Amino acid sequence: MELKRWFSSPIGIVNFGEMSRDLNTKLIETIDVEMDQKANRDQRSWANNSASTDKNLLSHKPFQMLNQVISLSLKNVMVGYGYREEAVKYITIDYYWANRATQGGWSRPHYHGSGSTLWSGVYYPHGYEDTEQNLDDFNEDDWIFGGGRLPDDPGGFLCLQDTSFTTKGLITPGDKDIFKANSDFSTRKWVKPRQGLLVLFPCWQDHFVEPVSKDETRYSISFGARLSDAYWNK
Repeated sequence: MELKRWFSSPIGIVNFGEMSRDLNTKLIETIDVEMDQKANRDQRSWANNSASTDKNLLSHKPFQMLNQVISLSLKNVMVGYGYREEAVKYITIDYYWANRATQGGWSRPHYHGSGSTLWSGVYYPHGYEDTEQNLDDFNEDDWIFGGGRLPDDPGGFLCLQDTSFTTKGLITPGDKDIFKANSDFSTRKWVKPRQGLLVLFPCWQDHFVEPVSKDETRYSISFGARLSDAYWNK
């Protein structure tokens, strides 16, 4: 687990590694069934090549298993950022949806959640890594980019952006080289999809997906976390 500060936003990066392979296969099977069912053909879609499930996937056992590890990871990240442990134990994720995009698919800038939502995130059951690659070997520089390091083809990458980058650009000192010391201060960070990788961020964090350039299906799973009713009752 890695705690990050990207343009002052608290970010959590968790690599589940090899232990997630079998679960990821079941997650993808569940997503395909849900999105291919005739009863669910009114799923949300855009760009003709991207769609999201409109049903809560927590009714499926693979997603219940995923929820256990994501919930634990999120609570650890929140405590790491200073949230009170007695409050964090009431954090709950009660809705998951999946996104599936083919070549040309993308998503516009948006954020997750409303009302009582506190944190959100994206999990990748499938990524752009070599199929023979050991998922436990995670070199962050190969999967997370910023500060001018973006590859020539960022197709399908998740981009998290500083919503105040325009304002900050107006007050930047003339010598912008001072910002090259640490890419975490850049106004955008890109994440290359990687199987078993979880990215956690506050609900207000703006993000989007670059148009998919590969001739393959891009899968991602999103969710929102909130304080349960038990917290407010207590």
